[in-house]
Amino acid sequence: MARPRKYHNPEEERLARNARSRRSYAKHQTSIRERRSKLYHKEKSAVRKDTETNLSGSTSKVVNRSNEQNVAFWLRKAGHIDAEVTKLMGGGDYMFFEGVLERYLEFGEDELSNTIIEDASGQFDKLSSEIQQCQHAILQLAGVDKEWFRVEEMVKRIDRISKYLNDMNVYTLLPAGELRAAHKRRELMYQVDN
Repeated sequence: MARPRKYHNPEEERLARNARSRRSYAKHQTSIRERRSKLYHKEKSAVRKDTETNLSGSTSKVVNRSNEQNVAFWLRKAGHIDAEVTKLMGGGDYMFFEGVLERYLEFGEDELSNTIIEDASGQFDKLSSEIQQCQHAILQLAGVDKEWFRVEEMVKRIDRISKYLNDMNVYTLLPAGELRAAHKRRELMYQVDN
């Protein structure tokens, strides 16, 4: 005779797995926190050492290993920013801009609907400054190398998105209906470039 079923549906199985994970974390909480803390402080001290070394102008093998860790850190950070951009863009660049414009036109062309484009523009301006910070850090650590060029592609993509959103925002400053008319004539920058 077979043993009785422990879980009768995927939801029960998921709940049991979550409970097991919580118990395991509670049991090993101190060691997990110590490990995470050590890793955090190791990366933080490597950044500090590298900054001090760059100011003094000395170079050594220890610093070079530290630089590699720092370049990896900045590449990871740039990768996270790129993933966030991809998540925000959803179904693709063109569809994202069409969606923003559609929401803007749906609310009518007034002061409140202007915030739709301004909010999207503000998000990408923030991401642009963060990705440029990564690029400058990699330039300082590794020079113009393959890592720098990888981040440069990300910078170009985010700058292009910001430029298109700013173009749409300029049309909102013109008399009502200009943005809709420019869209119909396919004069918006994202339409011209695609």
